[in-house]
Amino acid sequence: MHKRVITSFGFYKCKAAFVGAFALVAIAAYLAYNSLSRPLPPYGAPRSHLILWVQNEQKLKELHPAFRLKVRAVIKDLKTRKLRPRIATAWRSPQSQADAVAAGKSKVQFGFHNITGPNGQKRAWACDIVDDNNARVTNPKFFFPLAKIAESHGLITGIRWGLSESDIRLVELSIEKEDWAGTTTMRTGWDPAHLQPIGITAEQAQKDLIKGAFVKPRDNSK
Repeated sequence: MHKRVITSFGFYKCKAAFVGAFALVAIAAYLAYNSLSRPLPPYGAPRSHLILWVQNEQKLKELHPAFRLKVRAVIKDLKTRKLRPRIATAWRSPQSQADAVAAGKSKVQFGFHNITGPNGQKRAWACDIVDDNNARVTNPKFFFPLAKIAESHGLITGIRWGLSESDIRLVELSIEKEDWAGTTTMRTGWDPAHLQPIGITAEQAQKDLIKGAFVKPRDNSK
């Protein structure tokens, strides 16, 4: 009898734990659904932690799995520095890419943002990460750490693009020394939010020839 009571107690204890876990999952799903069903705040406005997480997860799904792992690591490291990274752009359609070129946000008609899988799946090898606290401002205290962390994971940003050799040296010195104090007046490249792999071209990425994607630096264009 005593053994039966203990067994019954264990059963109900496990059942209660299962019900509790299910309730937590249901609550999280409900909150995520509400976040997705509401209109997003204006582009430049910060998101709540939940909306930011949901938006980043949505964008991460548009990335090639190998590149996605790297971007996750970059986001994690930025968060350890008390920053709020937001993936603003991941995969782009051909029309979106053409619009980006027309708006001066890209210089190529086909690039890492446009990569697709064998069945047309979104498999981008580029994304744009901005400071969620103020996405419309080019904040060096966000983009210099972004460049530093991205390069530690075998990625490169556009923080040097379009700069003179002397300005590039200043940028690299600040990145190397992690000296962000004097960066507020420093010139940065025209696309510091952009991340892409270092060691391959967009054409290689489209063909899934990705060996060496995260190795020796190369000045790839978008």
